[in-house]
Amino acid sequence: MRILLGALDQLPRMVDVSASWVEVTDNASSGRGISIMASVLGAKFGASLGSVNSASAISLRGTNFQLVIDALNTDGRFKQVSNSRIVGDDYQKMVLTVGDETPTIASTGKDNSGNSVQNIVYRPSGVIVDVLPKVLGNGKINLAIDGQISSFKPTASGVTGSPTLIKRQVKTAVTVNDGEVLLIGGLNDAQTVDSSSGFSFLPSSWAARSGTKLHTDLVLILSAQVPRTSEKR
Repeated sequence: MRILLGALDQLPRMVDVSASWVEVTDNASSGRGISIMASVLGAKFGASLGSVNSASAISLRGTNFQLVIDALNTDGRFKQVSNSRIVGDDYQKMVLTVGDETPTIASTGKDNSGNSVQNIVYRPSGVIVDVLPKVLGNGKINLAIDGQISSFKPTASGVTGSPTLIKRQVKTAVTVNDGEVLLIGGLNDAQTVDSSSGFSFLPSSWAARSGTKLHTDLVLILSAQVPRTSEKR
C-alpha cells in the first residue's frame, strides 16, 4: 500500500520536445525521402540507424536534434518547413502549432425573423504536431504522435462560402531513448507540373521553382528528452 501511495504522489516529470517538418525533394527514382535523409545523416555523423516500428519511422542515435537540423540545412534537397520546441509535464498532451485560424461555416439556419444566419467556427491550419509523452524510466520515453500539415482551399462543391480543409496526417506511437532523434515519413507527393516542386496542398509561396519533375516527401523530425533538473523533482 505504501509503495502504491508513493507512486501516486510522485510529481510529473518535465519533457523537452523539439519537432521540425522537413521537405525532401529529389528525382522520383532516388527513393523515399526518409531513406535519403537517413542515409545522409548516417554517413555524416556515423550514427546508427534503427527501425522503430516500420520502414516509415527510423531512430537516429549518436547525435542530437539541433545537429541534425544544421546538417540538413547544408543540403539543397532538404527544406525546413517549420521548427518548434515546447516543454511540459509527461502524460500531458503538448501542441506545437505554426499557422492560422480560418473562419469556416459550422452550420446554417434561420433566426426568429426568418433571416438566414451562419454559425462561424475558426479552425486551425498550418503545421501542427500533437505529442503525448510518457516517461517510462530507464532512459525510455513513449511518444504518441499526431503530425499534420494542412491548408484551406476555396470550396468547389459543398457549402458555399466555406473553404475546404486539405490535410496530410501521420499518426504513430513509439518508444525511444531519452534524447534520441526520430525520423517519421509517409507523406509524399508526386508532382506532375514541371514548373514547381513542393507539396501541392501547401501555400504556393513555399514551392521551389524547377524545370524537372520531382518527387517530394515530408519528414517529421522529433526528439524528446527529460531535462536533468526534472529527474531530481
